[in-house]
Amino acid sequence: MNHLMVLVVLIVTAIPAWADQVPVTGRHQDMTFTPYEVNDYAAAAYHKLLAKQKRRGLIDTDPALVARVRRVTKRLVRHAEQLKYEAYQWHWEVHVSDADDVNAFSMAGGKLLIGSHFIRKYRLTDGELAMVLAHEIAHALAEHVREQLSEVQLRHPRYPYTVAEASAEMGSDIAVYLSLMPLSELQEGEADHIGVYLLAASGYPPKAAVGFYRKLVREDRGQRRSMFATHMPDRARLKAVMGYVAEAKALRSAAAAQVSVPARDFQ
Repeated sequence: MNHLMVLVVLIVTAIPAWADQVPVTGRHQDMTFTPYEVNDYAAAAYHKLLAKQKRRGLIDTDPALVARVRRVTKRLVRHAEQLKYEAYQWHWEVHVSDADDVNAFSMAGGKLLIGSHFIRKYRLTDGELAMVLAHEIAHALAEHVREQLSEVQLRHPRYPYTVAEASAEMGSDIAVYLSLMPLSELQEGEADHIGVYLLAASGYPPKAAVGFYRKLVREDRGQRRSMFATHMPDRARLKAVMGYVAEAKALRSAAAAQVSVPARDFQ
């Protein structure tokens, strides 16, 4: 094969790539999907899930709890948007689910869901609730889902995946799931780090993060850790969070001195 043909093959099979950087940590990311296609796909999946749970009467059934969750989320989102300008253009949403299997999770583009049973089980204070939500907001800010989908594409450069195809492969192929575990573990630690930063920047006491993770340690004591777990063991996670809290204490003082800016409304 001559040099011209090699060049043509490389151009045809090359994957478009964008270099991104994670807020707070500064970690480099290689992305092959655009944020728009990932966010659109996530929004459709999120609303499909909401519709399914609404039909079962499981969404936003406790107005007082929903108001509390949204009050805390608004405060965090205001500072999240300062970390990533693009996040200001997202249609942020947060809902409360009564489904037993929902703890807390986020989807790309600022779509959040938290379980009422989870909040009550751990008797979360506002600061602890803020840490849980800040962790999920951090996943969205760092575009962790987009990074994982891109990693699936990068491992199969000759096959032009769509977002839907890459997502399906992540969810159905155990080999793909296992291959992504090191990245997932890194992302979970990163979400804790960014989450503590957001917590402090939003004026919540950083020690609330320590309080929440101590509750996890107590609750999960003696339980066997799943081989598919993507978080660090609870005690190691608590130790790491204590380090992030030490860094973040100065942020709270700085945030307290800032002029308050009203947060915009969202669902």
